[in-house]
Amino acid sequence: MALEDIVNVTVSNETTGVSQQGFGIPLVLSPHVQFADLVRTYTQASQLLDDGFTVTSPEYLMISRLFGQDRKPDRVLLGKRNLRPTQRFAWTPTAANNAVYKLRVGNVVATYTSDANATVTEIIAGMLAVFTPAAAELGLTFSDQTTYLRILANSPGQFIAVENLSLARASLKQDQADPGVVTDLAAVALEDPSFFAVLNLFNSQAEIEAIAGWAETNKRLFIAQTSDNDVHTNSTTDVMSTQEALARQFTSIIFAEATDSFADAAWAGRGLPTQPGSETWNLKQLRGVMPTKLTAGQKAFIAAKSGNYFELVAGRGITTEGKVSSGAFIDNVRGVEWFVARLRERIFGTLSSVDKVPYDNRGAAVIQGDMLAQVSEGIGTGFIADSPEPVVTVPDVQTMQLADRQARYLTGAFIGFTTAGAIHRVRVNIRISV
Repeated sequence: MALEDIVNVTVSNETTGVSQQGFGIPLVLSPHVQFADLVRTYTQASQLLDDGFTVTSPEYLMISRLFGQDRKPDRVLLGKRNLRPTQRFAWTPTAANNAVYKLRVGNVVATYTSDANATVTEIIAGMLAVFTPAAAELGLTFSDQTTYLRILANSPGQFIAVENLSLARASLKQDQADPGVVTDLAAVALEDPSFFAVLNLFNSQAEIEAIAGWAETNKRLFIAQTSDNDVHTNSTTDVMSTQEALARQFTSIIFAEATDSFADAAWAGRGLPTQPGSETWNLKQLRGVMPTKLTAGQKAFIAAKSGNYFELVAGRGITTEGKVSSGAFIDNVRGVEWFVARLRERIFGTLSSVDKVPYDNRGAAVIQGDMLAQVSEGIGTGFIADSPEPVVTVPDVQTMQLADRQARYLTGAFIGFTTAGAIHRVRVNIRISV
């Protein structure tokens, strides 16, 4: 019997509850070959070196981002993907005369300057002239696909660090197929369900969409980084647009130019250690992450799709906006899940720790006391606003339906409150008189 079968809580806003014990543990999904265990737990990044990873391994770099923030999780889970993706990218230039094109793949940076009669064909050829000699060392295959440059991993599970340094003149898209990430994720969750957030190393659009569906069903927070440049255009088929159209409550997507920025991990490392509902994921500094170089128009497109990015403001790198794809704020989604889980646990603790809670108004008052206590805790953490005053009621047991009384099912208990939210912007009017 599940806990919610005994204590059933219905939330009448945009999200429903889950039964979980923790809300600060992230899971990193990786198709590594270091060990056969489906899940391993780490309390510091250096422990990965003992398991055969190196300081340049993407797993080490991502988990270093998680542990490298001002606040850090107590532990991180590394989940194994047995269905390994073959990473692939398309880099598509737009012809511009006398323009500089720049692309980093691994540790190789290719620069090409077009002539006065630029064509896409010659731009791709210029890039290939730099990358082809380095292909074997990088373990990649580069090919001219007429309208774009294809970058393909030679081996399944190989991670490619790619950074499009020509955002104004070229577009990057990670487009490998999903080999079955949800199958692996479900197996990991069965082995160790203690995590709340999911991070993935191979975030093609297909993989993000697959994990987002699982996260929505299983009420886990999926934080995904994308380097797909179509998210900051008027495209309606990019990954931010598709997830916004589905009003995903448990998926948050952040843009970063480089696939090895691991802005998603840094963001999770900063936000997850906080008490759910007490935080905002907006305006946060991320250690180890370079701010984006987006134009105002590109930022506007991302914001319109309920996406996020990391920008430089007044000399300080900060996150913007702190939203999930539905447009809700991450802190509210996480806060509601925390409140519902803790309410269930509190009431269950009462029901299971005494000989009985009588089915009368005295017993209903006991349940109301648990409800009031959880609301009070929510106010104390900053999740629930104390004004307007929350409403907590239980029914008069004498009015209960006979079937409910016979089933010993107390229905009609109610909690109503306003979330406290957070101040993200301020407008000040100044009047100066002489």
